[in-house]
Amino acid sequence: MTQKARFPVVFAAIVVFGFTWPCAAEGGRVALVIGNDAYAAGPLKNAVNDARAVQKALTGAGFRVILAENANKVEMEQKLIDYFESIRPGDTALFYFAGHAVQIENENLLLPVDFQPGRTVIESKFKSMSLAAVFDYTKRQRPGVTIVIIDACRSNPAAESHSLQAGLAIPLNAGKDTYIAFSTSPNHVATDNPDGTNSWFTEALSRQIPEPGLTLDDVFTRVRLKVESATGGAQTPWSQTSLTSRFYFHPPKDAETATDESLIARWWTDAQEHARHGDWPEAIDLAARILKQKPGGPLEQAVNARLPYLQIRNEAAKRFDAGEYGPALSEYAKAIQIDPFDSTAGFEAANSALLADQLALAVPALESVRAHGQSAQAARAEAMLREISKAESSADAALKRPPPPPPAINDLFPGQKFGVPDFAAGLRASRGSAAMDYAAVARKIEAPPVPPAGLPAAVTPTETATVTGPGIHEGAMQVDIRSRENAGGRDLKVEDPGELAITSQREEVTILVEGKPVARKLPFFAKLAAGVYDLRILSGNKVLAERQVVIRAGQRAEVVVK
Repeated sequence: MTQKARFPVVFAAIVVFGFTWPCAAEGGRVALVIGNDAYAAGPLKNAVNDARAVQKALTGAGFRVILAENANKVEMEQKLIDYFESIRPGDTALFYFAGHAVQIENENLLLPVDFQPGRTVIESKFKSMSLAAVFDYTKRQRPGVTIVIIDACRSNPAAESHSLQAGLAIPLNAGKDTYIAFSTSPNHVATDNPDGTNSWFTEALSRQIPEPGLTLDDVFTRVRLKVESATGGAQTPWSQTSLTSRFYFHPPKDAETATDESLIARWWTDAQEHARHGDWPEAIDLAARILKQKPGGPLEQAVNARLPYLQIRNEAAKRFDAGEYGPALSEYAKAIQIDPFDSTAGFEAANSALLADQLALAVPALESVRAHGQSAQAARAEAMLREISKAESSADAALKRPPPPPPAINDLFPGQKFGVPDFAAGLRASRGSAAMDYAAVARKIEAPPVPPAGLPAAVTPTETATVTGPGIHEGAMQVDIRSRENAGGRDLKVEDPGELAITSQREEVTILVEGKPVARKLPFFAKLAAGVYDLRILSGNKVLAERQVVIRAGQRAEVVVK
């Protein structure tokens, strides 16, 4: 920009964030370019020219550019809305502003052409646009790379009228994978270019963007050198980056197909997140982008295996939204066959059947949820079956069948090996390490102390209960431990178990867990999931005594049988 009077932009920080894209082919490119000259107070002469020069350079670099010239506050807001709505996950998002800018109370603000300095700082803030707000809205669009470029002289009547600090403040909320560039250093004023049609900064920038093979850092390093040379060291452009990979406006030939492996893995993470929220088109787009890069290995296998399911769910959602419940049910049934653990698909299939007035077809969908869903989901499916059973006999028959057992761990985690030593991994870990004398190590291991007849000496019981059975005789005595609904359950839980200790003067007492004999000697110690358990003492089929025992995570409860 070329005029010293560029107003302190009260525009809520318009910094664009995102992920880093080494090459143009890795995602779409969208830019918002604003140039404001026609200010009522302190008009400029080169801001519109600067915006046009940047538009031309970015268009040549594959950006779809939204251009705004001499925009008032309403027009700037509308262009920002268009810009945000154009950004798709993984895109490169670039924001460029040429005009008046200012910092008020450490907040960077960009000024529309209809800005008039307010009587107070608060009034001036509301008449401008905050860069910080743009940070927030851009971040929500999840771009891959975010680039923000501000070319503003920043010395203007608004700053002077409120005795404001010259220049802009360092952005504090830019986020990750973001590149920010100012035409001069924070808290400094840019130098004018009275003889040119562009500012020193944008003239250098528009000439460096078309250069092939330059990273973003390379571009702004060259811009910095050219501006310092042109201004005799009076103006030094400033930049700040949190990019995690290289970005090229025009990648070198050997980088055209090079993609950061960590970036591809992040696409898959984003795709799965979209799928969890039902954003099927976005998930499919990211999966297809990964396969186009041919990453190979487990990642490519996982994407290839999952893509058909994403496509089926997308088709089912479209059919359902269109009111085509029969075809939607057919698609949901295919999805359940591929992934029986997706309880959402099971419920949506049941809803489609109910809306299509095909109650019998809702039953297998709900049975799938009972078999593979978590506890709350299984309970919800059972409640729906009870309602349907009033009009559909197959639902009544399903309810009379015993509840299915929880899924096996190998079904929950297909492809994983449980209880099988990974000798190859052990061999890889041992290579390169010093030889170890295992016999010497074994000789140094001390045997643990033998616990007394009660609890181990090292453990202090947190709860001790005595269960006394009336009329206990010398016949076969049994202690049966059964979990209640809130103990264990179908849900996969990762937490410390508790411990139950059973002691007695009797030595021969059969211990049963969930009705299955597990021990005949006391004392007996068992690791149990936290929850409430029913404990019964039996003699034959007769219940002699019973009580509830609470097992807490990481703690022990003792029961003494007399």
